[in-house]
Amino acid sequence: MSIVKKYEGISFRDLVKMPTTAAWYQSDPGNVGGMGMTARESAVFYSIGIGDGSWGTFYDVCSLYPLRTAIFGFSSHLQLIHGRVNAEGMPIEPPYLNSTEIFDLNKKAYF
Repeated sequence: MSIVKKYEGISFRDLVKMPTTAAWYQSDPGNVGGMGMTARESAVFYSIGIGDGSWGTFYDVCSLYPLRTAIFGFSSHLQLIHGRVNAEGMPIEPPYLNSTEIFDLNKKAYF
């Protein structure tokens, strides 16, 4: 709860620039510091995240989601879904593989 109180009003952009902390203090239990990145490091992190793609979209939102994701392992064990398979694990042909047109709900064709 003290981490939430400390970081709920801090944008992720600010957390990335915020200095790291070398120690935890009982008198300030919610303060786990920032990421201490330089402008260049931040630009790279903005683009590549922590291995699951760009984190740039989170830069101007509350820092709690990225903290929870990184600290509590939400980004662990990500898997790429290669396609649909049947009960035997054999690939199912995509429904529009040989289509020359694809229609939206209004029956408008896309090529």
